[in-house]
Amino acid sequence: DEAPAPPAATPGTGSTPGLLRPMFRFVKWQLLKGFALRCTGICVKFTTPLLMQQILLICEGSPAIVSRDNAWMLAVGMASASFVQMFLNTQYENNINRIAFRVRCAIVGALYKKTIQLSAGAKASYSSGKIVNMMGNDAMKCMWMVWQINWAWGIPFNFAMALYLLVQVV
Repeated sequence: DEAPAPPAATPGTGSTPGLLRPMFRFVKWQLLKGFALRCTGICVKFTTPLLMQQILLICEGSPAIVSRDNAWMLAVGMASASFVQMFLNTQYENNINRIAFRVRCAIVGALYKKTIQLSAGAKASYSSGKIVNMMGNDAMKCMWMVWQINWAWGIPFNFAMALYLLVQVV
């Protein structure tokens, strides 16, 4: 007994079902976690220049957030910010790798399931090499797409933060 194939289109809409919405539901909490880690990491990255600005103000003799005697706290803050930034970036990359591998595994699994459900006549039209190519290369492209999308939104956010701080300094 073969399981009935899902309908090619949602009744009344005339469109084929997409892959993006189910994939998003599959990894949405990991994406939100990655978003929070990336945004926090970018914000922490800009604390080091701000603390360096305070150290330079102390060297000039201008008023700063701490007194001259407690300037060592700024240096400790800079080191701590670098450590926290490294930790956040590592967690972010680990999270994005997990998302990418989950997406790849889901696509390979869906292709495998679809291949098993094909009739004998349909299987004859696809070579095993073509099916393996779809499972391997195409799923890998989707996996790399996860990385590219996350870098695509991260770069403008980074630029906006830098521009905001530049306007504040000037």
